[in-house]
Amino acid sequence: MFAAGLGGPERATTIDNRRDAGIVTDGPFTESKEFVAGFWIVEAADLDQALALATEGSRACNRKVEVRPFL
Repeated sequence: MFAAGLGGPERATTIDNRRDAGIVTDGPFTESKEFVAGFWIVEAADLDQALALATEGSRACNRKVEVRPFL
């Protein structure tokens, strides 16, 4: 069994790499009209690696990707 908490919106970083835009912003994108369409759980060595993976994921799926830590 696995249980973990997700970091709150204040700990989020949003990546928008659609069309190779490379936009990184602090905070969630949930305040907009967009919605959560799914999620990935990724094991990364540190935040830099997680953000690099999210950048590639955003480009690949053509969506914004929000990165939050497990607590």
